[in-house]
Amino acid sequence: MRVVLEATAVTKRYGTNPPAVDAVSLALAEGDLVALSGPSGSGKTTLVHLLAAFEQPETGAVRWAGLDGNGGLTSTPPTWAQLSFVPQALGLLHELTVADNVGLPARLAMVGEAERDARTAALLEALGLAHLARRRPGQCSLGEQQRVAVARALHRRPLVLLLDEPTAPQDAASTQRIDDVVTTAAFHGTACLVATHDPAMVAVAHRRWHLIDGTLEEVDGG
Repeated sequence: MRVVLEATAVTKRYGTNPPAVDAVSLALAEGDLVALSGPSGSGKTTLVHLLAAFEQPETGAVRWAGLDGNGGLTSTPPTWAQLSFVPQALGLLHELTVADNVGLPARLAMVGEAERDARTAALLEALGLAHLARRRPGQCSLGEQQRVAVARALHRRPLVLLLDEPTAPQDAASTQRIDDVVTTAAFHGTACLVATHDPAMVAVAHRRWHLIDGTLEEVDGG
């Protein structure tokens, strides 16, 4: 399978502290579903931020597919069509409705209204949010807002999907919905990396990476 994200000897430290991410190398291919585990403070969020180009490494490099026209990798930061990210700070626009937040990437890409609305409706239904479509994010619980962010990330069917603790405030039924849509995205070719403590997600992952003290190791398959 084609590699769509690659990190080579990536290191990031803050001030004089030990590295939050220490010489990490990894590769994600189309259809991968990888669970990234590790204790609190192990560097998971920093690593995901580096992979999403939210932060820049001090040394090493991150490259992404989809921008050079030949299917190769480039150091140019990706667009939403190539990479979607659900951070712990969800970044929803509170002046928009839930449905408009979910459909925003497609609207910005000038996707037709009928196609955009159909995809939005399908994602809201899959994540148990259909009844909240016309509400604003501030009228929803934290768990509901998190599922809105997951739906938004999936709207453009990205090459790469990165999620940072996407099921932390969810009940069991909502956790299963998120696990299901992520598994479906991977089945259809999206490379998915999920920083998670969710045993269900770890169980369905194709691979598991464990991060501790900034160092990454592959544990086993899902």
